[in-house]
Amino acid sequence: MLLFAHTREKYRVQRAIRATALHDFAATPAKGLEWVRSTMPIPGGPVKSRLAASLIISVAVITGATGCSMISPVATKIDYSPSDGVNVPDSGTILVRNAFIVATEDGSNGNLIAAFINESDKNDSVSIEVDGLSPLLVKVPVGEPVSLGANTDPLLIEGLDAMPGSTVAVYFQSGAAEGELVQVPVLDGSLSYYAEFVPTTK
Repeated sequence: MLLFAHTREKYRVQRAIRATALHDFAATPAKGLEWVRSTMPIPGGPVKSRLAASLIISVAVITGATGCSMISPVATKIDYSPSDGVNVPDSGTILVRNAFIVATEDGSNGNLIAAFINESDKNDSVSIEVDGLSPLLVKVPVGEPVSLGANTDPLLIEGLDAMPGSTVAVYFQSGAAEGELVQVPVLDGSLSYYAEFVPTTK
């Protein structure tokens, strides 16, 4: 009976040691390796010991990686514009997508390229204003997206004064919203699919 009680107590202590060690593996993998080598001899010799150690490290790495994803933002959930233009997040009831300007070489004039989607229940207009210039209006019917440069002509901005390769501050507003000021990229016609949008000199 004494031998049985001693053996049972020994196994209880070993389980407690293993539970404590496993709790610390994610933070200290090296401690787990040392524990395998010294306090948890595995029948089968060093080969099985190394296998157990590699499994322990795998658990630690997976746990650590999971922890990183909990505190780091998921890249696919970050809002960004996967094109040359920019999206305008809070312009109002009319969404603004992929906005950019194709300008002349001297940056004096530019054509605005963008897509507009009316999310309201009535026809509306979006106001577009470049600093120092008069506001321009684009009418956007309900259920009929307007794509400047695709299903309608681009919007000419005279007196742009922004060189290709730079950005220019443009204010977009629709509905009752305050609108949004964003930096819109200014491109040139060096790419063939943008060449047709370069404003022609009169």
